[in-house]
Amino acid sequence: MDPKRLVGIALICFGVVFYVQRNIVEAVQGHGNDFAHLYLGARALQQNVNPYDGAEIRRLAEQSGIPRMNPYVYPPLMAIAMKPLAGLRYDEARQIWFLVNQVFLLLSFVLLLLLWRPKSPMLAAGFLAVVYAFFFPLTRTLTAGQLNALLLLLLAVAACLERSGWSFPAGAVMGLASIIKVYPAIFLVYYVGRGNWKAVCSMVIAIVVLLGISVSVAGVKTHLDYFPVLTQMSYGSSTWAQYGEDYQVEPSNQSPSALYYRLLTTNRGTYGLFHAPLLAKILSWATGLSLLGILLVYLVLSDNVSVEKGFSLTLITALLVPSLLWDHYLLLVLIPLFLIASRYENSGGFIRATVWGLSFALMAVPFDFWANGLKSKMLIPVISMKLYPLLALYLLCWLIPGQPPKTAMETHQAGPEEIRI
Repeated sequence: MDPKRLVGIALICFGVVFYVQRNIVEAVQGHGNDFAHLYLGARALQQNVNPYDGAEIRRLAEQSGIPRMNPYVYPPLMAIAMKPLAGLRYDEARQIWFLVNQVFLLLSFVLLLLLWRPKSPMLAAGFLAVVYAFFFPLTRTLTAGQLNALLLLLLAVAACLERSGWSFPAGAVMGLASIIKVYPAIFLVYYVGRGNWKAVCSMVIAIVVLLGISVSVAGVKTHLDYFPVLTQMSYGSSTWAQYGEDYQVEPSNQSPSALYYRLLTTNRGTYGLFHAPLLAKILSWATGLSLLGILLVYLVLSDNVSVEKGFSLTLITALLVPSLLWDHYLLLVLIPLFLIASRYENSGGFIRATVWGLSFALMAVPFDFWANGLKSKMLIPVISMKLYPLLALYLLCWLIPGQPPKTAMETHQAGPEEIRI
């Protein structure tokens, strides 16, 4: 038997054993505080109350015996989708959501391998099994009951569809992702910049249709109530500020904006260099607009943008621009990691491979963001430990070469999975 195949099988067995222990046996006992607000948002709609009203959510939490919860900050459609679980007891609903997330992750496993296109599929499957076992953002997603596993699946489906030449369904899937979690809407910039009008049309149609369904079920007022929540999540502000929350500087928030506000303001968590909230806001807006502008200019001016490069840059930009980048959001970075690997496996070079490996390792390991020694002045940047490998990966994406143009004969002979638009 091929030695690579044997190693792959051994890695799969190793990964499965530790995955079961870490991400099933232990993770199922997690606090589930992020699932709590999904559950409570659905319960609010079920009882015809405003899911964005903090007092109502806290009342429902007490009624449901939920000790920890965050505000419900998703679009109404997500609460509608979770309504089948709202009729169950919280503990039962959380167990079902945990199992559903395991299914999402299993399907994503297959799609990540398809995106990678490795030379040795069994060895690659073994490596990915070990990644699944030890990638801490995945564990955090499961223990918190977060939405990231579903988003990973949807984004991976969209990437696979687009790289296979199926732009219209790819855009529709991205429209679904955007209507349940706002930041994937940045992919509209990606499709417009590439002139992929099939994807633009299907994404817009999907958003409009799903929004119409959402309004018909939850009502216009519920959707209007969501807009103040979006403004509360802008740079320098926080949802549930009336209850003492300051998510914009929470240590596990790894966004560039969070770094600026931790450094340039004095707040509940850190003691900044000096108090200059206006400067922090200016830097946040400048960073966000610059990232979007650079992406759009590149996509518009480049004639030869590969899916690997364009999709990866857009996804990382979508993570970096908002005011909130929780550490568990980095689960989604598995997509650009393996898209990059698909282009660099044969000709990446030592330096690029080292940057890829270090970035991956730093994002994979746990880190104590709340350590007391990191709260003062010059050590504050260490709190943003997960931001720096993400920025390194962003820079690495720019080094991905454009796809070589296909000849007419190659395009005619290629199967759907080989055609890129």
